[in-house]
Formats: sequence, structure tokens, C-alpha cells
Amino acid sequence: MKFYKIISFITLIILSISLLSEEDIEYKDRADVLEFVDMMHNKYGFEKKNLIELISTATFQARVLRVMNRQPEGTMTWTKYKEMMVSEDRIFSGKTFIESYRKELMRAEDIYGIPAEIIASIIGIETRYGRTQGNIRVLDSLMTLSFDYPRRAKFFKIQLEEFLLLAREEGLNTYQVKGSIAGA
Repeated sequence: MKFYKIISFITLIILSISLLSEEDIEYKDRADVLEFVDMMHNKYGFEKKNLIELISTATFQARVLRVMNRQPEGTMTWTKYKEMMVSEDRIFSGKTFIESYRKELMRAEDIYGIPAEIIASIIGIETRYGRTQGNIRVLDSLMTLSFDYPRRAKFFKIQLEEFLLLAREEGLNTYQVKGSIAGA
């Protein structure tokens, strides 16, 4: 009888371990995440301890994956895109935005070589000129997409890398920055 209990217990443990998915393992304990931490340390001088502390606060976002998996594949025609994105309200908002932020837009144009109107247009598409802002912690989105979304993990690891560099450069609080589903 005792042997049966031991075998049952071992079987239960093995079954429990095999049922764990990557999402159930804390990011700070995952080999792929620790490789990323090593890369950030070696390439950019980030302190491993600080990065692991930050990453330990990241939580897997199933909602992010659900939304990303619903994204349509393929391309959209200009006619369809224009119908969705160009309206009198958006044109008016764009003109107002450009007038209000002309100095900043011209500075960005000088730095990046991208016309101010293009920068303003992208801001309009992504945020409706500041009216639509994300409500998901960028760290959570980017960790989920970098390490639990194989289809585009390479792209999102680069985005996570850039986010951490930008946060360090600009003194942003990475624990509090909110953004879109895709971490923007």
C-alpha cells in the first residue's frame, strides 16, 4: 500500500509539472528571459539585478495575445484604409495638432529627417492626436509578446530592448508606463 501511495504521489508531481505552461512560470525564472537579461547587460551595461527585479513585476497578459491573434493577415487596399482613417474630424484634429506642436514637430523633423506632417499623421493614426491612450503596462505587453508570442517574438524583443533603452535615456518609470496592446 505504501508503494502505491509513493507511485501515485510521484505520478501526480510529474503530471503537475507537465501541465505547467510557459505563462505559469514567472518571467524571472525562464531561461529565455535570463538570456535577454544577459544580452542587455553585456550589450548596454544594464545591471542584471535591476533588470531581474523589474522583470519579476511583469505579468503575462492573455488579453494581449487574444487581440494580437485576431489581427487580420495580409494587406489592405488604399481605398479601404482611407475610408477607415481619413475623415473631416481627423483632418481638423491634425491641423490643430500641427499648429499646437509645430516647434516640437520641426525639431523632430530636424533630428530624424522625417517630415513633420508624416510624424503628425502617425500620431493621429496611433492615438487620434492624444485622445486615445493605452491602459496596459508597456512592460507587461512587451514581455508577453517577446516571450509568449512566437510568431513575432523576434520583433517584440527588439521593441522591449528599445523600450528599456528609451526609459533609461529619458528617465521613465518602467513600472508605470502605459501603452497599447502592442506596447506602443
